[in-house]
Amino acid sequence: MGEGYFILFEGLSGSGKTTQGERLVEYLKRRGVPVLPLNREPTTANPFGVSIRKLIKGERLTRQFIEREFGLALVGLQVVLAADEAFAKVAGARAGMRNSAEDVIRRSWRKKFCQALSDIFTKLLERRELTELEFQFLFLADRLLDLWETILPALKYGKWVVNDRFDLTNFAVGDARGVPMDELYRWHENVLGGDYRVPDLTIFVAVPPRVALRRLKRSGKPLDRYETLEGQRRIEAAYHRAIALAQLRSVGTKPGDLMRLVRVVNGDQTAIAVERDIERLIDFYFFPKKGDGKKGRKKR
Repeated sequence: MGEGYFILFEGLSGSGKTTQGERLVEYLKRRGVPVLPLNREPTTANPFGVSIRKLIKGERLTRQFIEREFGLALVGLQVVLAADEAFAKVAGARAGMRNSAEDVIRRSWRKKFCQALSDIFTKLLERRELTELEFQFLFLADRLLDLWETILPALKYGKWVVNDRFDLTNFAVGDARGVPMDELYRWHENVLGGDYRVPDLTIFVAVPPRVALRRLKRSGKPLDRYETLEGQRRIEAAYHRAIALAQLRSVGTKPGDLMRLVRVVNGDQTAIAVERDIERLIDFYFFPKKGDGKKGRKKR
């Protein structure tokens, strides 16, 4: 059984990307594709994702949650990262290989990341406000566990994964709130390391910020810290920079690497029309018809 494909939906809150992600999962099922239910970030499966969801809504984390669930997840993540680095070091030594400069740099970034998470833990206990970079570290920790526990195992065993938000959200939102995008990209590269899986197709559902905000208000759900008109405008502009950066960085990392495939879909139309546009994209890249000259998406 070959490896599964990884499809990512990105876009402003209110763009309709979650709805379209769910519909794509159903479309793939109808085609007989083994696919997970829509995988959303921030997750609801680990304390980092739960913390993000609560904090962006202005909710408080209980001391019990911080000490038990967040604290245990933090220790577990730090132990795994430390063990991974130790294993790589020993394996390299046994093979008679010196640690490359890249390995040394990555270990330094991971050490700083683990220390930053410990500082976040302390700040949460003391009810102190997190910096925007620290907030983005929570997204990164959530993503690392999501990769380990859900995305990578599913892909390995031939299942497709459709994600609602991934790395581009971090780059765009963090940059829009003052954290340099290139810095966020370097944190991803060095902390995730070999687990940093680039999606086989990224679908950006584009809608004007005013339309997105109107939809959010119409839904009746409370708005979070990012969901203001000015905030949406800044994030939209940052998304375009994030897409360009991700495409640029994906070229030439390894022999045979392809430029990151990103396609923009007009989300300012009926949900059915958006759904049909997305289905055509999926058919073109992953289910080409014989004899029409199209080629399926090359596996990474």
